[in-house]
Amino acid sequence: AAAGLLRVNDPTLLEGIVDTYFRSIVEVWQSRNFHVAEDIIVGAFPTPLADARLLERANAWLDSHTDQPAALRRMIIEDAASVRRALAAQNKDS
Repeated sequence: AAAGLLRVNDPTLLEGIVDTYFRSIVEVWQSRNFHVAEDIIVGAFPTPLADARLLERANAWLDSHTDQPAALRRMIIEDAASVRRALAAQNKDS
């Protein structure tokens, strides 16, 4: 379901889930086993947006959730790094 969520022709349609995603990931982490939580958290990260707002939101979440487990934070760090690479590629292409 998470993978299907991100299959959109217009990535801007995902803008509406960004805040809900970041509000929900701690609950997802706490209420599921590691593998299911990882599938949801990584799978539902709205990477297709790959915009500065998403990167800022990921960094803000990391800054405000320093008390969360390292494994959870690592998932967000890696997803933010993917966005950072996408932004660099977009900048190079423009």
